[in-house]
This record gives sequence, structure tokens and C-alpha cells, in this order.
Amino acid sequence: REVFFELNGVPRGVTVVDKAASETTILRPKAQAEDLGQVGAPMGGMVVDIKVKPGETVQEGTTLLVLSAMKMETAISAPLTGKVGQMSVALNDDVAQGDLLLRMEPV
Repeated sequence: REVFFELNGVPRGVTVVDKAASETTILRPKAQAEDLGQVGAPMGGMVVDIKVKPGETVQEGTTLLVLSAMKMETAISAPLTGKVGQMSVALNDDVAQGDLLLRMEPV
């Protein structure tokens, strides 16, 4: 957790370990940008709808899931035509920008 404060009129920030927060925080793997089969979150938010299931074959551009942040919904589309592999999130999960949402296998 990052803490901001002012010391002698100079704003400062330090990172501290918050043991209470780490009990409820879920660390997710990050999507690798060079791997088109890994679909990452373009922004932080909550997963409000999952449109596909593992094993399902989808076309490029098909909506895979929907994220919501600050009352704005963003549809996450398939980057390629392929089969949906492992899902890394579930409905109502909170995700951060770049978190791995799911994996796809090209067909």
C-alpha cells in the first residue's frame, strides 16, 4: 500500500506492507502483451458478465466478457479466432489493469 504525507512542506510517498489488506487481496497473473492468446484487462474494474465458456470456439471480435468501472461497462473482445481456454476470473471478481482474464488457443 502506498502512503502519501507531507514532511517539512514537501509531499512524499512511501510503500508499506499492509498485513490486513494482504489477507483479502487476490494477486492475479498479468497478461503478456506479446502473446495474443492471453486476454488481459484494459482497465481495472469488476467482471459483470461472462459471455463464453471454456472450450467454446469464438470468432475474432466476439465479446468474451464485460468489465464495469465507475458505472461504465467495457466489452472485452476476442483478439483472434480460437478456442476459449482457461478462465482466470469469475463473475463479480475485481481485476486490475493488465490482469490475465482468460487464455485462448488459435484454431
